Amino acid sequence: MIINELSTVRKSNRYEVLKYIFSHQITSRIDISRSLNISKMTISSIVQDLLDEKILIEVFSESTSIKAGRPIRSITLNDQYFTILGIDIGVNHINLIAYSLTGDIFYTQNIKPTDIVNSIYVIDTIITMVQECMELALKDKIVIGLGVGLGGIVDSSGMVINSPDLQWFNVNLKELLDQRFDFQIEVDNCTRLMLNSEIHKNPLFTTAPDKNILFVNIGYGIGSAIFLNKEIYSGISELGHTYAGGNIKCFCGSQGCLETLASGNALEQLGSDLVGYQISGSSLDNLAREGDVEAQKIYTHLGEHLGISIANVINIIGIDTVILGGGISNSYDLFHSSLYKKCHQNVINVLKPSLQIELSVVKNDSVLYGCFLKILFDFFQK
Repeated sequence: MIINELSTVRKSNRYEVLKYIFSHQITSRIDISRSLNISKMTISSIVQDLLDEKILIEVFSESTSIKAGRPIRSITLNDQYFTILGIDIGVNHINLIAYSLTGDIFYTQNIKPTDIVNSIYVIDTIITMVQECMELALKDKIVIGLGVGLGGIVDSSGMVINSPDLQWFNVNLKELLDQRFDFQIEVDNCTRLMLNSEIHKNPLFTTAPDKNILFVNIGYGIGSAIFLNKEIYSGISELGHTYAGGNIKCFCGSQGCLETLASGNALEQLGSDLVGYQISGSSLDNLAREGDVEAQKIYTHLGEHLGISIANVINIIGIDTVILGGGISNSYDLFHSSLYKKCHQNVINVLKPSLQIELSVVKNDSVLYGCFLKILFDFFQK
């Protein structure tokens, strides 16, 4: 019993040490000991184990922890020996990034899929992309794991129960990939992964860790994730498939979903109807910025629909802060006013003073970075 307890404590200390080194990049044993309030002897022992396992390497640097000017053996994560892969599956893309343990990118590959609704095609494409990556860039590296993110309902086993945009139902993506690779596979909802990235990049989660936060991903569709009681809520959170009005049929099979009125796909449809031919969301954004009144109205209405729907979530859960991410959030200045106005109007009075809506601080590859973090911290706990 005592041995098991000691093993658990050591495992916990090891995890905290690795997290500290990841956040500080280069540090010393003394700094770790002081910051984590763990004895120097314990830190030295843990660090030596990690050096032996090639998870850490030693570097020489200057430090204020000892006499000025004297070089010491600092430690950092080994960015040459291990790698973590992330894959982001969307309607119009399958993107792969290979990360070092420090989060540096050393390989990327982007593919425009030709048959995204065919899960077998997508899985075969992923396998090919990973194999090409391993052959071209990872011959001398050990792959720790692969994280995969996509929109829809994904359970804790990696089963894609329903992805309306991809038209996937009950696809056991993790199991199918496990059959092809001998490293860890994790599959999760893309917006939860974006929130995971936000937690590690946005100072808000450090300065105000008790806040309940709603993350809204406005991309081709609309996703949502919730930070509740200091952790990411693991259950279903499908803001895009709540009723927002009208009778437009949604990919999920229902009518009047928020996604049919305020997503990137909806914007493209509305913009195309406006000009009489197919245009992209970026083209509609340009029209609005050039002063086209009707294009500006489309963004105003988008903000109104989002504002009402977000207010409903705030009132139910007691959300303190809303963070907007995804490609359409790049046009936030075009719908900020209408979104905030409608949200403020519909939030209950007791919550109005604290209403806060802001943009994500992670602008690029947030799903992929979330995949990296998910695998990395699982690795740290082993």
